[in-house]
Amino acid sequence: MPDALDHRRTSAIAAVETWLVERTSSVQRLEAGDLVHFRGSPIAGWRVSADFADGERRVDIVVDAAFPFRPAKLLLVDRPAFGVWPHVERDGFLCLTSEQAAFSSEDPIGGVAALFEMAFGLVRRCVTESCDAEFRAEFLSYWPGSAEVAGRAVLGLFEPDGGSRAIRAWWGKDLLLLADDDDAIHRWLRACYGDLRKRDLKTAAGALLWIGRPLTPSQFPKTGTDLLDLSDQREARSILDDAAATLPGALPVVLGMRADAGDAYAGLLIPQPGVARSKVAAGRGFRPSRIPPHVAARRYFGGSAGEAFIVERADPSWIHGRARDPRFATLRGSSVVLLGCGSVGAPVATTLAQAGVGKLILVDHDGLKAANLSRHPLGAASLGKPKARELALRIRRDLPHILVEAEVMDLQRLLLERPERLLEADLVISALGNWAAEAMLDEWHQGAVCPGPVVYGWTEATPARVMPSRSCMRASGSGMASIRQGSRSLK
Repeated sequence: MPDALDHRRTSAIAAVETWLVERTSSVQRLEAGDLVHFRGSPIAGWRVSADFADGERRVDIVVDAAFPFRPAKLLLVDRPAFGVWPHVERDGFLCLTSEQAAFSSEDPIGGVAALFEMAFGLVRRCVTESCDAEFRAEFLSYWPGSAEVAGRAVLGLFEPDGGSRAIRAWWGKDLLLLADDDDAIHRWLRACYGDLRKRDLKTAAGALLWIGRPLTPSQFPKTGTDLLDLSDQREARSILDDAAATLPGALPVVLGMRADAGDAYAGLLIPQPGVARSKVAAGRGFRPSRIPPHVAARRYFGGSAGEAFIVERADPSWIHGRARDPRFATLRGSSVVLLGCGSVGAPVATTLAQAGVGKLILVDHDGLKAANLSRHPLGAASLGKPKARELALRIRRDLPHILVEAEVMDLQRLLLERPERLLEADLVISALGNWAAEAMLDEWHQGAVCPGPVVYGWTEATPARVMPSRSCMRASGSGMASIRQGSRSLK
């Protein structure tokens, strides 16, 4: 009820104000005219002064209409320029906790007190100590750019730990895609958008400088000259020279750094001279493709400021576990054959792809029927179409780095015509629920040379049938699966 929420908010604000007045004589209630200058539409606030080693500093506490269910925000009024102290945003608000942090709505005073302790501890630390370690731990928070450049979102597909190197850039209407080579970009685009015209796959040069230890804000490059200095320090000047010599319309230079949360990437977009900011055309005086690399680099990487951007990682190791899952390498190198893409098999295929299995082969001869829509990952747009093919398209669009192939045929035909598809797999999953087909699979499996394990799964309303087999362990009950261990296993 709104009245109950109003009462809770009014009571919480009154309690906090009483506590502040009792705690310090320097508290001042912020007026409505003061609050309009804060972001987030606060409805109440206070200013508190405190003495530190370098003098008095003021801190504002503001709350919005969701208080005490949403915590208060603190702003440092007397602060240095942005980038001098960590955890101080451009407008002065203090980033003291993660966005997921929560404080008890039953104890609004305790929540404000906890933030107070964090804020005053931060100021004391910044006044007396070096804060470089904190800047390096979360350097992307202080990078001057955003996850967009030239109006486009920026995605990075390049493999981590590759060192400084040339990369490729694809410029879409709303997306800048960066990868190690053209093949990686083309695979990603075709998985997402299907067959594209050759001109739609055109890429341009880019460069990646591996910095390693994160830079602090005072070290962030702002101009092309700064980038040349960084490349010289890391003996990677030739990478920038060669990229500039291709005379790209704009040259993205990515800086790779190893932060606490994993490898992170940010960079500068350098415009082509003669197109923006410079009156000297990049290729002036030379035939196309004949300009010496060092001349092109000197013309590109001048003193003009570049456009800063942040790269959102979309490489497989980051998608599957944020580069912290030790199982990822094994999963990515594994292949699974899934027999049956119905209401049991299709969710299994989706889950395997999300887990990071590198290759999936989907086998099903049937089309999607309306009666399956309520219990199948595919929707009405796939009605009447082969489930295996439609599911493969869906997974490729969602996770373009997963290799997914479809075989629109039944199991018996696959065993007779293409048994190598099963022999090459690390795991075979049968979600057919078909006695005759699975009996044939089991017979084949017993005689196959070095086959991987086979998992049998089904669901039914009554206790499951038990199929006698020398090689399978069967379990009764709805939704139970049967597993036969072969000589190889998916670890």
